[in-house]
Amino acid sequence: MNIVIWGTGEYGSKAVAYIKSVNKEFGHEIFHIESFVDSSENRIGKLYYGKKICAPIDVMDAMNLDFRIVIAVKKNEAIVSELQEAGIEQYFTFYDFCIREKALMEIVCSKHEIPKEKNLLGRIKGKYRFERLRHEGGTYSDTKRVLGYSACIASMASFYGTNIKKAAVYTEGFAPENNGSEEHGTIAMYHWSFSNGGVQRVISLLLTLFISRGYKVVLITEENEGPYSEYDCQDEVMHYRIPRWEWSPYQWIESVDRIIREEHIRTFVSHMSTHPSNFFLGLLCKECGVRFLVELHSRYTLFNDDIEYVRCVFSYTDKLIVLSRTDASYWHTQGFSACYIPDPVIVPEHVESRMRSDQVILWIGRLSPEKNVMDAIDIIKKVIERIPDVQLYIVGAPANEDILKTLTDKISQLQLEKNVRLCGFDPDVDKYYQEASVMMMTSSWEGFSMTISESKGFAVPLVLYELPYLEILADKKGYVAVHQRDKEAMAYEVIKILKNEHLRMRLSEEARESIIQFAKTDVIAAWESVLWK
Repeated sequence: MNIVIWGTGEYGSKAVAYIKSVNKEFGHEIFHIESFVDSSENRIGKLYYGKKICAPIDVMDAMNLDFRIVIAVKKNEAIVSELQEAGIEQYFTFYDFCIREKALMEIVCSKHEIPKEKNLLGRIKGKYRFERLRHEGGTYSDTKRVLGYSACIASMASFYGTNIKKAAVYTEGFAPENNGSEEHGTIAMYHWSFSNGGVQRVISLLLTLFISRGYKVVLITEENEGPYSEYDCQDEVMHYRIPRWEWSPYQWIESVDRIIREEHIRTFVSHMSTHPSNFFLGLLCKECGVRFLVELHSRYTLFNDDIEYVRCVFSYTDKLIVLSRTDASYWHTQGFSACYIPDPVIVPEHVESRMRSDQVILWIGRLSPEKNVMDAIDIIKKVIERIPDVQLYIVGAPANEDILKTLTDKISQLQLEKNVRLCGFDPDVDKYYQEASVMMMTSSWEGFSMTISESKGFAVPLVLYELPYLEILADKKGYVAVHQRDKEAMAYEVIKILKNEHLRMRLSEEARESIIQFAKTDVIAAWESVLWK
């Protein structure tokens, strides 16, 4: 179907985005944007989304039954009158959600065969009926009675998207009949991916521990065609891959609801922090009588900018799982039920505190802004001035190509190619720890830091920027901390450790002893205290 968009302002851009999203949902080009129209002489002839803006008369003269005009101007009475006078009826006004969904239904039903297995027509009808009921003043409970809870929440997710504050207003007055089951049952864990990250690594360890205690666990991730291999998943774990939230919130809710019902989920754990999906997921769990928990893998200070948004996201969350006692105290002051549970720690066996002959500095982590990997390059430059043969291994995948390019350019600029090795993402990090003389961490913040627990497990001395709130550093053993972003101080401490065999051995022994003590915490027992009512 050929589309002409009348209006090249704010609503014109919104119309383009909407049409692209519809095409994406259907998997092919249902709507083709033929041209743009604007009544303003100042805009006619200029390029807009790669197409020249036409005058109204040019388009109206060329109209036929295969075209639809999308009026993307809110005050459009004059435009509507002009079209009606010209005898053109195939138009609709974009700004009114109800009208555009009705038009979409009419076009799709008349011109395209709907694949039944995708339930696309059902979704379109559901969205249209939801907006009509909402427009008529229906409450969440009213709409749910008409559509059913699943279609209602799916339509809400599609309509509100990231606007969680408005979604929360719409559900005001809804009181869940229960907050989960006392009956033990299947546990679901959700994160958008299962590769290349500390959160994903934690989830893989939790799955292993839950399975070892006899629990049935379901893993839910989104469809992901990324370049990195996933962490190992036990055969006993059913792994579901659902459509990506950003592509289709409606399908996402449909998929999760089906999994909850088919797998008889009793407790649902989201590892998605303050992502908007947690509002709708929590609401869905309340409708299904499922207990809903969110584990926060980031420091509470990251959420201070808009605490009201955070309150809305966690409207239907039964409990927050946090990674430090400091975080638990903060969330309690904000009125949330929060519980400190450390991440699982796996201590490798038969690792001895020993001297490494090679002078290898190890940096492990995702190459993202808060990890400050560029600092590591400046630091190694200073270390080389005293220890020319030292090697820096950087293990981890880049958050984006720009960071990787900046990193490689900096290495080249400082002529460090012989001293810095970019190892990329590798799920098997043990071999790097076994070779390392010292571990370097340049993060501005960490939630728990699997990297610290792993380096201690392999008896590797650690030098890091101060992170005093981390529970795993509370005993002050096996590491040296310097002020945040003090690269001179970090270089000095790294050099001191590499040159002082006695110091290196002492820190190595402390690190190993520290993590063995920390690992005595029964993580699953702590989880069991919050999994059920």
